[in-house]
Amino acid sequence: MISKLNLIRRLIESFKPNSSNIQFEKDIQISHLRYKQITSNLINKIYICHHKPLVHRKRYLESRLFSKGLECEWVEDFLPQDIENQYDQIVGTKELKLDLKMPGISQGQYKLFKNAGTKITITELSLYKKIEYCLKDQVKGEKELILILEDDIVIPNNITEYLDLCASEFVFSNINLDCLMVGTAFGFKSQYYKPDRLIHYGKDQLTRCTHAMMFSFEGAKKILRNLYPINWPIDFKLNEIFIKERMRVAWAEPGLVQLSHTPYEESSLSKARE
Repeated sequence: MISKLNLIRRLIESFKPNSSNIQFEKDIQISHLRYKQITSNLINKIYICHHKPLVHRKRYLESRLFSKGLECEWVEDFLPQDIENQYDQIVGTKELKLDLKMPGISQGQYKLFKNAGTKITITELSLYKKIEYCLKDQVKGEKELILILEDDIVIPNNITEYLDLCASEFVFSNINLDCLMVGTAFGFKSQYYKPDRLIHYGKDQLTRCTHAMMFSFEGAKKILRNLYPINWPIDFKLNEIFIKERMRVAWAEPGLVQLSHTPYEESSLSKARE
């Protein structure tokens, strides 16, 4: 039971300006890039997957995005307490035959194993459903390019120019890219890095982190037809789908930072998994 005093403290804390973000809000260094086909407004829609109790995250992002003239849709449904009783039905538990000894697909392990998977947490399922909603909305509205952000994303000062360049290189690529990992994490860098480009594509690239991702219309369709049953959290499930569908995945270098991968804020997903 949460005492009234602790509840008041939490509420006060949630409304404090998050000054720790400032050091990550500096311009991303892209001024040296001279891509000739930079076009504005290629992204048809921006979604933010938001966990409603984390009020301070929404206040920060609303302020930052509004100041940059960026509009978004807040995806706030699928709260853990709202879907908990439907867990087995949503996940497809009866269809799962999991061998917990099998490894998950990661950047260093590009191989599918039969019956690989794990029982995901209710908070992981909440994010899974939010991302599914974004992709369904993209396909329903026939949107050629969308950006999905999680609510702990840090917005750099030159976010508009940065996203325009990401989207331009993505759309005008001659490779027909399916997905762009815009977020950076864990020190992962693309081995296909080219100093004159912002996004980098090469064989066998998978997810890096799900806190900032672009999807093409065709890429979204490929993912949606493979999302069930749910045998992995969304990052590992995307890896599985990328391999099954032979999807073309690029990484942005430099990428957008996630605050919960810094000492300043803990990830609610990681905490729940522990």
